[in-house]
Amino acid sequence: MEAAINPQVRAVLDRSCQDCHSSRTTWPWYSHVAPVSWIVSKHVSEGRELLDFSEWTNRPPSEDVRKMMCGAVSEGRMPLPEYTMIHRHAKLSKQDVEMICDWADAPSPAAPLRASKLAKKTNRVD
Repeated sequence: MEAAINPQVRAVLDRSCQDCHSSRTTWPWYSHVAPVSWIVSKHVSEGRELLDFSEWTNRPPSEDVRKMMCGAVSEGRMPLPEYTMIHRHAKLSKQDVEMICDWADAPSPAAPLRASKLAKKTNRVD
């Protein structure tokens, strides 16, 4: 994820999203007590299935994924209200949301690289 995202956005995602959307989940004490444990486990499982930051080390997030993230945070669907009720530090400020959406709207860091490689291939004389 380090190469695919600027440090400020990465810090916001680490603070507010990684518990449910990565393999770096910090399991609080209440996540070991039924029936709450069932709910927490289900949320984390569904979160990772939909979006898993742990996979970003091998490939950067696509434009569609970044746009989905912007929509979810700008509409207040993420982070889940149940999560931020207990984890107040995970609440996103207006500035956090704008930063995530600005990042989502920016061209992919891999796109210029691909375009330059294509240009080199088409301009090459053999």
